[in-house]
Amino acid sequence: MTRLKKKAQEWVGRAKEGKLRRRDVWFLLDCQLWLRLNYGLCCNTSPYGELENCLRKEYCDILPIGGVIRSSPAPIRQVHKGFYGVGCPHLGVECLIGQVSKLLMHYGCGSNVGIKSRISYRKLLIELGMSFQPLQMAFDEYGDLVTWCWMASLWEKCAKFGIKVVVTDVELEWPRERDRWLMREFVRVGYKGNELRRLNKVRLHQQVLFLSDVVNASGGELDERYLLKRPKTERWSVLEFPKEKPPTADFRLWAVALRRVIPTGGLPVRLGRFLHEGYKRWEWRLNRQEQYLVHYSNGCMSLYEQAPNSHRRWNCVVEGCEEEILGHPCNVRRQNGDSVTIASSAGPPVPVEQPQTIREILGEWGGRWLWRSLKVLGEENWLIDSIRAGSCLAVTDGSYIKEITTELCSCGFVLECQEGRGRIVASFPEKSKDACAYRGELLGLLAVHLILLAANKLVPELEGGVEI
Repeated sequence: MTRLKKKAQEWVGRAKEGKLRRRDVWFLLDCQLWLRLNYGLCCNTSPYGELENCLRKEYCDILPIGGVIRSSPAPIRQVHKGFYGVGCPHLGVECLIGQVSKLLMHYGCGSNVGIKSRISYRKLLIELGMSFQPLQMAFDEYGDLVTWCWMASLWEKCAKFGIKVVVTDVELEWPRERDRWLMREFVRVGYKGNELRRLNKVRLHQQVLFLSDVVNASGGELDERYLLKRPKTERWSVLEFPKEKPPTADFRLWAVALRRVIPTGGLPVRLGRFLHEGYKRWEWRLNRQEQYLVHYSNGCMSLYEQAPNSHRRWNCVVEGCEEEILGHPCNVRRQNGDSVTIASSAGPPVPVEQPQTIREILGEWGGRWLWRSLKVLGEENWLIDSIRAGSCLAVTDGSYIKEITTELCSCGFVLECQEGRGRIVASFPEKSKDACAYRGELLGLLAVHLILLAANKLVPELEGGVEI
């Protein structure tokens, strides 16, 4: 901010000494001063309010030499000339434009900025702990739950102007059926403001993200381990959480809040089956087939077997083994000595059926209307062999007839193996206010690239080439 002020002050000083004509002042403001101010503005993490008022004094000094009366309302100074304003650049709005452009340009790419933006988004999601799309949450209500950073500054501006940011490749998923965000459960039972901030700090220390992280293996009752403070030497999640040091009073609030979310009798509706292994590091696991119980502690594991004279008790038989994930999650109750009994257990995750054809992958991505006319001649996955052989040829064309309608364009495309393996043919229209001939051409290219991307997802190690 200091650099921006210094650049503007130097320019205003030279403008006053140069005895410029009024029209020259505004021309140089756009073509000289603004280029200096805009350089690197997208990397600025200052809050919107500071950016809005950063150059208020400098703009006030520019007004008289540009022929604008000083007593003109301050808000119109940073309104664009197209809306009958003075036309001084609005740093807050321009910073938002630059940040959104940078996100669109780099997110998902393998560049240094792209990798850092993905990491920042993931950290923001975990620290907020309320949505897979944190940039769509209300910043005024939940902005103080996260550490201020570039992604948080973008969130603030998007929330202010109602810009909806959708990230489609979020790596996290619900661990269990009917799962929920723990922070949203705290909001549901009435926590807000400072209490919500305190609970979030404890949540981060306890390494918790979902409701399933604090319930037992059966999905209905509280895992009482989370009522206690996590030792610094232990990790309770496979995810990376920021470091927090909440005071004892916050842990008392945390225990009360957990009991309000999960009463003594358990949840009214239990969580469902596991959808995948999840992110919680379970202290106990049960292998029913091999009939042994595993306890994980301090990077090692111990094996338990059923007691010979009891079907409920398990006794420790081996200690200090190298850690290895075995069996499925469970919870136990300590008995006398080293004996334990199983309190609850969970079954294996729901098996996920992997798509077997390109058509199934395209269906998973949504937008099924694109492929309604899709016809595949030849074997279902002939495209894989054609790409490997380098014999695949793709042709596409767009159409737009404004004399008939100005809001409709269409495309058609063909992928064919030059060695006779098969052919894919399809066409589709799109209704849009931005319809034009160029958009029709892009639609065909988009469809071809989606089909090729589906082929690559079906066979990740696929090598070869396609002529388009």
